[in-house]
Amino acid sequence: MKWGMLAMPSKTSWFNKEAFIQDFRSVGWIGLLSLIALFFILPVRLLFEFTTKPINTQDYFISNLNDVLFINFPLQIMLFYVIPVLLSIFLFRYLHVKQQADMIHSFPIKRERLFFHRILSGLFLLYTPILINAFIVLLIIQTLGIQDYLSYGQVFEWLGIVMLFEGLMFFAGVLIAMLTGISAVQGILTYIFLFFPLGFSILLIYNLKQIFHGFPANYYLKEEVMYLSPISRLPMLIEEPIYFIEVIIYILLSIAFCFLSLWLYKKRNIEAASQAIAFPQLKPIFKYGVTFCFMLLGGLYFVEFEEAASSFWIYFGYISFSLIGYLIAEMILQKSWRVFSSLKGYVIYGLVTGLLLVVFHFDLTGYEKKQPPLSEIESIYYGPYYNPEFVDDPKEYDLNVYHDSRNIEAIYNIHQYLSSNKQPFDNNYGYERVTIIYNLKNGDQIIREYSIYDKKSMEEWYNQIYSSEEYKLKYFEILNIEPENVDKITISASHFKNKQTFITKPEDIIEAVNILQSEARNADFETLNDQREPWGSINLTLSNGDTIHETWYKKYDQFTEWLKQKEMFADATISSEDVTKVYIAKQRDLERIQEERLGYHKIFERAEEYDFILKVEDKSQIEEVLENVSMYREGEYVVAIYYDFEEGFYELRGFTDQYIPDFVKNQLD
Repeated sequence: MKWGMLAMPSKTSWFNKEAFIQDFRSVGWIGLLSLIALFFILPVRLLFEFTTKPINTQDYFISNLNDVLFINFPLQIMLFYVIPVLLSIFLFRYLHVKQQADMIHSFPIKRERLFFHRILSGLFLLYTPILINAFIVLLIIQTLGIQDYLSYGQVFEWLGIVMLFEGLMFFAGVLIAMLTGISAVQGILTYIFLFFPLGFSILLIYNLKQIFHGFPANYYLKEEVMYLSPISRLPMLIEEPIYFIEVIIYILLSIAFCFLSLWLYKKRNIEAASQAIAFPQLKPIFKYGVTFCFMLLGGLYFVEFEEAASSFWIYFGYISFSLIGYLIAEMILQKSWRVFSSLKGYVIYGLVTGLLLVVFHFDLTGYEKKQPPLSEIESIYYGPYYNPEFVDDPKEYDLNVYHDSRNIEAIYNIHQYLSSNKQPFDNNYGYERVTIIYNLKNGDQIIREYSIYDKKSMEEWYNQIYSSEEYKLKYFEILNIEPENVDKITISASHFKNKQTFITKPEDIIEAVNILQSEARNADFETLNDQREPWGSINLTLSNGDTIHETWYKKYDQFTEWLKQKEMFADATISSEDVTKVYIAKQRDLERIQEERLGYHKIFERAEEYDFILKVEDKSQIEEVLENVSMYREGEYVVAIYYDFEEGFYELRGFTDQYIPDFVKNQLD
């Protein structure tokens, strides 16, 4: 930059005409780039869509161009991410180049005045292109007469949103400019700073889930975390409009960043140019902050991406990634890759975090086994992973809330068992994810989440719940109706082949409903926890038009026998007549072949080439497979069932240990 022509009038002012002209020559190209890019993204696209496409104007604008933000939305987002940060980098680049820093600060101009002059120049170059394009869009709307589809108010709303977000990112970039002495580092740190609240929250929550058995990560990973960063919030605007409180927060943050930047600018040494971190006091915070974030990233990587179940690999991720983060931070601070002699700080960090991990690992805080006294519990939610952000119907929550004292005690015992017995992860078997929420009488809540791989060990308590009237009335809607109010019963087979039968005779309907109600009242743990594929589903159409859905479990022997007597069983189930063949193999053998990049369908097409694949064509054996096959592909066996309605079509299932047919064991074990 050329600073020799900078005029210095005696009158105090934050605006200097000659200085502004100099700024425009230096960084005006960014504003011009923004103006041109936004012109093609918005006005030109609007004109193009209206003048070149043979469309019904009303329908098209209502569905495609009814909001300025929707027009070339991805390109708008990219532009809004880049321009404010780029502008903050080049406006304050003189702080990062020693010769320019010495020159500009040798002038008799107070830093405060110089700072606000730069801010005003930046805001002018930032907002002018937006205002000009907004004005052009308004002219287009008026000229084309499309106010009914794209209103003036929407343009002004878009204008306010863009100015709000760009202003926040610009001031964030200015703040980082004061903290560093390298422009490239400023750009990187600005985006890290803007993303940090969201990224750190996700990393922390996922790692707490691994450190504390039962930590409710899914509950805390609400949609709200996406609001923590303007980088993630901006794309959400297309579906989730900005709230007034967010506007206030963003304005306050922008003001805070501005004045904090000024305070740092006054404290900053000119010699900080070319230093990664301008303030020595912040270097340890930067170094150990990077180390800690990398450590969390390592834990997340090995758990979520490598699916490591062993504590060894989780701690290996912590150690290896934290060391990498520490070395990267040292390289940035020292501007050299020769940093391996500076590991003393990492040793201290390792000892401190290692001590904390020991405290957490052995639950010295008492978090994992914490339970409220039974006398303080008003109700308990016990059901699927629960996140209040994704539950649209309150009935879904209420369905899993228990008030009966016997059920509360049973769930309390289940929680006690789960907290004391970490069930081993088994990749071959399915598992159930549950959330436990204690609703206390004082209004507080205690929340835990668990993955359950073996319910059998808790059968006593589950039977206590399943046998209760509270549970029966919640989960079996059929118990809440009168048989006379049912007009039709539709029974559909499980599996992919569409087979159905209907019960329409009033006397048969009444008899069937009575039997199903009896089955529901007698259903116990063995019935409801049966991992085998159900025979099918049962839909009861009521006289008021409502439909009730029930499951036809394999252990519904009375209802199954009744259907056989009525000669409806074959029409309502998949039998060996619907299956051409079945292939069965052990999972580990198939995985060995899959290393050759062959999918299951390719392997089974060449089944004759492998002696570890059992081909089943005997009808009685196929019937045995269909009766015992699991609803999911779990266990050590993979079962491929081929149907007769389409050549080559099959579905994959498995066997649980309890229901492996003897002929399979005899031939494959």
